[in-house]
Parts: sequence; structure tokens; C-alpha cells
Amino acid sequence: MRRVERYEVGTRARIDVQVPSGQIEVRVGGPGVVEVVVDATDPEAVTVAHMGDSVTLRQQSRWSLRPRSLCLLVVVPDGAELEMVSASADLRTSGDLGAARVRTTSGDIELDGVGRLEVATTSGDVRVGRVHGDATVTTVSGDATLAAVTGRLGGSTVSGALRADVVGGEVRFGTTSGDVAIGRCDGGAIALKSISGDLSIGLPPGVAVEADLSTTSGRASLPDPAPDDGGAVARRAVRLAMRTVSGDLAVKRA
Repeated sequence: MRRVERYEVGTRARIDVQVPSGQIEVRVGGPGVVEVVVDATDPEAVTVAHMGDSVTLRQQSRWSLRPRSLCLLVVVPDGAELEMVSASADLRTSGDLGAARVRTTSGDIELDGVGRLEVATTSGDVRVGRVHGDATVTTVSGDATLAAVTGRLGGSTVSGALRADVVGGEVRFGTTSGDVAIGRCDGGAIALKSISGDLSIGLPPGVAVEADLSTTSGRASLPDPAPDDGGAVARRAVRLAMRTVSGDLAVKRA
């Protein structure tokens, strides 16, 4: 059964979703309106509240509900903020949102574009297209993949892997056994650490690296020194710290 509702909002729309499981899609549409489409065995089990620019959706966990029996579509204005808390719901977004704060236990998270990101999951995987600000990613066994982060990147995993293609700001990330691979980082300070995971970082040309690299039983791979220009060109300083016990270290030119 399907239920459709529409709410008028201002320029600072905010969506708050708390559901135990299901399929959640948030899609950017036109300005000034939030549309909620609930497709479930019992659509009335989802409570929707509207106050000002905020729309809140709640579903209580019930034994009679089959896992993933809820399909929820929320169409929001460009730049709307999203907060979601769930046990096992999968989340997918399309278009550019504002700040996104997502917490799940086992649900997968796929975000198109967000202004700022805070995501925490136990075993779900995280895939993000663009973060136009800072990003914090925390997982236990889930993997995280980010295409581009304009600001800083921080967080941790236990056994999950982190891959980020491009990071514009500083990076501070730690793992226990997961691998960390940053394709290119333009920030001035980078700190990566792991016990048994491999660490890899790509740096842009024209930087002066202040390196602090340490591995007990792993291997370290470094690029050849850049040609000496006699100090004719001022190089931007980058502080790089990479530490592992048994993992490998790799520093590359991006």
C-alpha cells in the first residue's frame, strides 16, 4: 500500500528519519516542498510530523514487520539537511544535499553529493560521490569509498577499508586491520595509522614533505626524490605521519 504526503518548507529544509529497516531513497527535487512517499504493508505505521522547515519520519520496530518491507522515498529541495538513524535500512541519495548525519548498524549507505558528512556504521558499506566540506567516517567492518572530499577527512575503521580518490584538506584516519588508500591529498597535515593494514597516500607535485614514517615488519615504498631546483621555487610544506606494525606504507606522486 502507498501513502503520499506533501509539505511546504523554507530555504533551510531538514529531514529526520528514524526507521528500523527498509529501503530509503532521498532525491533532490524542486524548491519549497518536501514530498514523502511511503510504500509498506502498513503505511500508517510511519509517523510523519511537519514543523516549519523540518519534516520528521518515525517507524517503531515491530516483530510483525518483515525486514526491508518498508520503501520510503523523500523528495527534498536542493541543499536540504538529512539525519538518519537505523538498524538495517539501506540509504541512497541523488542530488546535492546539505549536511548529512547517518548512523546504521548493517545498512549500506550510498550518497551522491553532500555539503558535510558524518557517517557511522557497524557492518554496512559506505559509498559517497562528493563531499563539499568536511567528512567523518567511522565503521567497524564496513568499507568506505569516497570520490572527492573538498575539506578535511577523519575517522576510523576496525577491519573495514577506506578509499578516497581526492581530499582537499587535512587527513587523520586510523584502522586496526583495514587498508587506507588516498589517491591525492592537497592538505597540509596527514596522519594515517594502522596495526596490520596497508597505508597509501598520493601527494601533489611541488610540496616539501616533512615525513615521519614507521613500520615494524611491513615494507615502505617511496617515490624518487624530485629534481633540485636550487630553492628557486617555494614549496608548500606538508606534514606526513604514517605508522603501522605489520602493514606496508606507500607514498606516491599524484
